Amino acid sequence: MKRFFVITSWLILFGVLVVFPRISPIYASESITNFQQSTIINTDGTIEVTEKIAYDFGGNQKHGIFRTIPYTKLNQEGKKYKMALMNFSVVDESGSSYSFTETDESGEITLKIGDPDTTITGKHIYEIRYSVSGALTYFSDHDELYWNVTGNEWDVPIAHVQSSVQIPRSVIISNTTSLCYRGKKGSSDQCIAGKAGSNLIFEDSDLGTSSGMSIVIGFPKGHVAVLESTLITDFFETFLGRLFLMGIMIVGFLWYIAYPLWLPIKWWREGRDPKQVSTGVVSAWFDPPRLKADRPLGEKNNRLLSPAETGTLIDEQVNIKELAALIIHLAQRGYLKIVEKKKKEFDLIKQDMTGKSDELLAFEKHFLTKLFKDKTHVSLKKSSSFISLVTSTTDEIYEQTVKDGFFPEHPDKIRKKYTIIAGIAAFTFNIFLAISASVFGRIMPRKTLEGVHAANTARSLKNFLQSQERQLEFQADKQMMFEKLLPYAVSFGVEKIWAERFKDITLNEVDWYQSSTHDALTAGALTNSLNKSFAPSFQSAATPTTSSSGHSSGFSGGSSGGGGGGGGGGSW
Repeated sequence: MKRFFVITSWLILFGVLVVFPRISPIYASESITNFQQSTIINTDGTIEVTEKIAYDFGGNQKHGIFRTIPYTKLNQEGKKYKMALMNFSVVDESGSSYSFTETDESGEITLKIGDPDTTITGKHIYEIRYSVSGALTYFSDHDELYWNVTGNEWDVPIAHVQSSVQIPRSVIISNTTSLCYRGKKGSSDQCIAGKAGSNLIFEDSDLGTSSGMSIVIGFPKGHVAVLESTLITDFFETFLGRLFLMGIMIVGFLWYIAYPLWLPIKWWREGRDPKQVSTGVVSAWFDPPRLKADRPLGEKNNRLLSPAETGTLIDEQVNIKELAALIIHLAQRGYLKIVEKKKKEFDLIKQDMTGKSDELLAFEKHFLTKLFKDKTHVSLKKSSSFISLVTSTTDEIYEQTVKDGFFPEHPDKIRKKYTIIAGIAAFTFNIFLAISASVFGRIMPRKTLEGVHAANTARSLKNFLQSQERQLEFQADKQMMFEKLLPYAVSFGVEKIWAERFKDITLNEVDWYQSSTHDALTAGALTNSLNKSFAPSFQSAATPTTSSSGHSSGFSGGSSGGGGGGGGGGSW
């Protein structure tokens, strides 16, 4: 019982605080004391309507009233028809015109009556006049006016309402029938309907908010012209609309159902590497892949692949390790020198390329040209253009693998395409497609048959480089072999394992790398320096600078108007 009392108290409090304040001021201070309408049915099929509304604002300060009148109506089949409302005017009880605005929106005319610069209070009369075409309905045995006199959307009560309808003079009033309905929308409660001379009279009182009065008048045919309301044909009911809707449905089916299901099928059919290869992966292979595996080494256009290309073949991606291997490979060939000024600070020094016998690939030439421009040395720590250089060189390496015939299409462009599709899918709430594009788009790039041959050779080389077996000890004392395969080990990410096999030998000084220390150069020392100092420095230079909160630095790409603060002002 106590619980029931508490719940009841809360409900009452809710009603007092929330519901009652919203309605009580209107009930208490504003009302329509009298709503008087007169309607004339013309022989041309139009009707003329006059609404005389006595509105009491009470003690409220307001500008005036607004009146909404719908101009559409539905038939029994749910089809929508349009009447024409025209010739609006509004006057007061003395015949003086009110200022008002007329807007047409959502199938109804809204009259906003009053002066926005003036407030009024107390009782005021608003006489609204307008004509209607298409208000009459024509049946096989009679013609009819079915009219909502007041409307059912008033926010104030109506104390009294009266409607007077003047029928054409040729109609004998005794041959007419009439009904009057009152109350909320859909109510069948009847109100007073009578006859006075040549007029039909309808009357009611005490209509609450959202209550109204509707009248029905039937009279013999042949006395008024046929002036039907106009059928409103929805766009989607027209041929073009149906065609458009069908197109939307087809696009929706393809986008939300067919395309997500098609992606795994497409990957199965087009995204997998060819299987009919003669070169498999072995546990030990001592040379990098060649451009044409079926031709003798040394034949024109049958070079050994660079470390950057070889690393790309394995995972079909160009990452920091492939670019680090590119720099080491260029340094070994005498195009630049890696100088460690101090721990984690490196300079790349341009070397004299006169008399170089080997040919630079397009991406190698691009890298060197953009790296040095008119400089002879570049500091990784201070270089501001290194980020864009890494991006463009990455794209050049992908293009080289396509040119070599290892990929039919640019692998990264394929992945980016499906990343965009996944983003659009997520934006359109197509979660199935977003997941499908993210998963299968990432693995959609495929290699050609020649690419599979080269990738298998690359994997075989990686197996050898990361193996700790000593079956090849007779080669382990050869510095040439260590240096030759070091950039490939870097591109595979196994350089530390590769150096471990040469830990017992002391290397001769190399001309492509200069350490900041004067310790004896060993395979482990060289690799550790490259791995622990050069790689992080290179990655730092190749990565955009951001703060802990994700904001970019003003030193890189800053401009007027950037950063925090700011603002301003002006006229309006």
